[in-house]
Amino acid sequence: MVSLVSTKYELSENWKVQHKIYVSTEDMKLRFALEHAVLALQLKRIELDIEEIQVKLKEVPEEEEMVDLLTSQLTLIELKKIVSDKLNRVILK
Repeated sequence: MVSLVSTKYELSENWKVQHKIYVSTEDMKLRFALEHAVLALQLKRIELDIEEIQVKLKEVPEEEEMVDLLTSQLTLIELKKIVSDKLNRVILK
């Protein structure tokens, strides 16, 4: 069972110490994949929230509510930019 989780080979320390060659480990790759998945999920949630606000804005809300919705939308758009930058994605809209 353990052989499924770990590899039976290890890199020599000489790669880093003598040759200054840094190789990514399985732990590094797993951490990157996990962070990427969480950020992608957060980005999708932000996009859905923006769409929800846009639907509410089409219903012609009261002026005070409209200001609150627009403020929330601007905040979410800024968050979307930040998360997209972390994911190295380009926003076209």
